Amino acid sequence: MLLKNTFKSRKYIFCFLVGAYVASVLWITLLSRIGSEYRAFLFPFYSYREILKGSKQFLLENIGNVVLFVPLGAILSCIGVNAFKRTILIGFSSSITIELLQTIFSLGMFECDDILHNTLGALLGFMLVKRFVRNFRIKMNRKSVVLILVSIILCVLVPVGYKK
Repeated sequence: MLLKNTFKSRKYIFCFLVGAYVASVLWITLLSRIGSEYRAFLFPFYSYREILKGSKQFLLENIGNVVLFVPLGAILSCIGVNAFKRTILIGFSSSITIELLQTIFSLGMFECDDILHNTLGALLGFMLVKRFVRNFRIKMNRKSVVLILVSIILCVLVPVGYKK
């Protein structure tokens, strides 16, 4: 009985953390930004040219984009995604969706390098969990999905309602 309850609490904590992660990514990439009329498209490997010219800002952004999606790959591994190709596809799809939303709502530039780095981050997280955390699996069901959605809503609403 104790083991069953321990597993349930681990599952609930995992679902809440997934929701908090998704809310954080949405907040960082979309919700915390102010729109403008400025739109730009940066071609692939643009950031590397800027880094070679000495730009530390692009280096930090590239590292940040990789780190931002490492949890996504870890989550995918924990919920039973077993294929590198599927992880790459989900990381790529998630990243391109964010980039397209940023462009549509004028919340940032469409950067091809961001898509590359986010996808690499997802793949890195997936590989880290596969390598070091072998026995942690969470079976997703309707209750888990509802908990994740409630967590996302709560984690998005808290910063929106915060006033200094």
